[in-house]
Amino acid sequence: YTMRMCIDPSTYLPLKVMTLSPRGDAVEQFTFTEVQLSGIKDKRAYVSKLSKRFLLRSGASGGAAEAASQQGELSGLPQGFRVLRSVQRVLPGMGGKPVRHVVLSDGLVMLSVFVEPPPPEHARLERVGNLHGAINMATSYQGDTQLTAVGDMPQTAMMALLKGLRVNGKGD
Repeated sequence: YTMRMCIDPSTYLPLKVMTLSPRGDAVEQFTFTEVQLSGIKDKRAYVSKLSKRFLLRSGASGGAAEAASQQGELSGLPQGFRVLRSVQRVLPGMGGKPVRHVVLSDGLVMLSVFVEPPPPEHARLERVGNLHGAINMATSYQGDTQLTAVGDMPQTAMMALLKGLRVNGKGD
């Protein structure tokens, strides 16, 4: 996708951002119609008045070893992409077999890849499709594994990413 931006020259604040499809159609946009910028804010004005009962941790808090193992479970990622998170669960209707959900990003694009058991041989069909606006999906197969990607990436690029992706240690 292409992005067209209108940026305030003094503050570098994006005032309008449009995401364009490969054909040049706007698939997503946001615009600020009125912006009032003032001096430095007092940080005390942003302190929560609610009690802090819950401890929030980032997904990367598992340590360097966990991040390295997540990165190692996929190879063939396009340059710049990295694994942000990976979880494995047993979902209803999957016959007790685990499904791995891997979140990838290059800093601009977010992509979910689901690694799961494939349907019967006669039902296997590689496909791409648009889910809504800039969100697309693609399904491909790698041996005895079905790969499904969902995210804000053009359909052809998503299928090319799935074709180049290699799943290591499928969780068996």
